Amino acid sequence: MFDEAVKGATVSSFLKFLTDDDRKMLLGDASLESFEPDSIIVAEGEPQKAIFVLASGEARVEKAHGDFGIEVSRLGPGDIFGEMGFIDGFEASASVIADGPCTVHVISNDLVNEKIKSDPGFYGRFYQSLAHTLSGRLRDTTLDTIADYSWGTRVLEQKPESAVEDAAGWGGGSPFGDDSKR
Repeated sequence: MFDEAVKGATVSSFLKFLTDDDRKMLLGDASLESFEPDSIIVAEGEPQKAIFVLASGEARVEKAHGDFGIEVSRLGPGDIFGEMGFIDGFEASASVIADGPCTVHVISNDLVNEKIKSDPGFYGRFYQSLAHTLSGRLRDTTLDTIADYSWGTRVLEQKPESAVEDAAGWGGGSPFGDDSKR
């Protein structure tokens, strides 16, 4: 069943290069699972055998840090996750946890691989869609990193008071050398 809830902009951009029939087949043959608040949908470090599409509700992506998790992003209806594990075969790099009741389409890797074998055109459309999604996430991460660390903002926010006084005269530029010589 191709839910209207997952027909939004995020799914369209993830599945941007797939046909409507491709999307209907993937989501129609996927299992639909329900999760209670604070349930772990994907556990960091665990092998994954599926790609997931959040059909309803919200979830958070957390990266383990010591005894607690640090939220690195939020997911809403139509958002896709688990695609990195599909591509590289590694364990989940972060956990995805339900923020409230939610439902998730679980598209098994076997289903995707069967479709790839039976439809050579699907192969290109699917991987181009994955590349588009990952490229967008990398751009967002890059922009966030630049915003967080540019002009010493992060340094000044996190250093003890004496370090802030030492950094007060810094006028920006590269922390690796004199920008005027480039």
